[in-house]
Amino acid sequence: MQKLFYITKGLENIAEKEIRESLDNPDILEKNQKYIIAETQSQLQKITSLKTVDDAHLLLDKQDFQTKPSSDQIIDNYPSEKLQNAISELSKFRKLGDCFSITVSRYKNKQADIEEIESEIERDISHKINKKFMQNSKNSKIDFRVHLEQRRILYSVRIDSRPLYFREYREKGRKGSLKPSIAAGLVEMADVKPGQKIVDNFAGAGTILCEAQLQGLEVYGGDIDRDAVKCSRENLSNISEEASNQIKRLDGRDSPHPDNCFDAAVSNIPWGKQVDLNEVELYSQTFEEYSRILKASGTLIILCENPELARKHIEKNFPAYSLKSQKLGFLGQNPTVLIARPG
Repeated sequence: MQKLFYITKGLENIAEKEIRESLDNPDILEKNQKYIIAETQSQLQKITSLKTVDDAHLLLDKQDFQTKPSSDQIIDNYPSEKLQNAISELSKFRKLGDCFSITVSRYKNKQADIEEIESEIERDISHKINKKFMQNSKNSKIDFRVHLEQRRILYSVRIDSRPLYFREYREKGRKGSLKPSIAAGLVEMADVKPGQKIVDNFAGAGTILCEAQLQGLEVYGGDIDRDAVKCSRENLSNISEEASNQIKRLDGRDSPHPDNCFDAAVSNIPWGKQVDLNEVELYSQTFEEYSRILKASGTLIILCENPELARKHIEKNFPAYSLKSQKLGFLGQNPTVLIARPG
């Protein structure tokens, strides 16, 4: 059965790279800004270990249309004959429980009646797999998804009981915290090797540093906010108590780190409504400080809302670096990732 990988817009190349490197002989059949469809012989356990993918599903069917599909077409084309095979495959991997849920999402297709679709498909699924429908997907262990696009329908079922972006370590969250799969993607962009040192002086909930620790990196950093430092330490301690001790209360514009110390700096610079700071001063002093503490061969990865201002100060403080940018899209926002490397 084909696999459907939901991804964050802008991280499709990073997600594809991880899929190719982590899974067994994957054949990428389709890739766009929202998902990747692939065939692979990898065990489901290996698929659920992916870090830069938002979620992974068994693809029950993909239907393409000449015009926007109606609610009746969406319901009538539901591949109920494939449900038993999918449930059988999942049951070999994990316990499924007695309930299921349905998620209906849509993109550029507002004419479909989501409530009608959910109601009709719910009856079909319940009859075929002999399980009860549950409205709240957070409490069910089987989530069937119907994703509607302008001229396409994707029918699928989630492989794990929770989305892949869920992390056991993440007990604490903060305003502006990154989704873990996005944080993992930013760390992956730095292209550093296990054992190398990475720093984030705007740690917030510590998600970037937690993902870096999971990738085998030596992590350092902190935040100017006491509660953020506490939050980062608590999350990181669920992975490594030793690593959590490296998180300090500090000002990212004037940190206590030694010169030429780190192989990479990866940060989600406060943006949008997260903070009330003088943006010019913040960017100017932040990148001057990162130029001091990064090695001459170090990589800088910055997620920000004002890429032109960030670019100006990165170019000033890293004159020998090449600079690339990548727009992301999530939760209706479109911040930019700036990737600065030597050469």
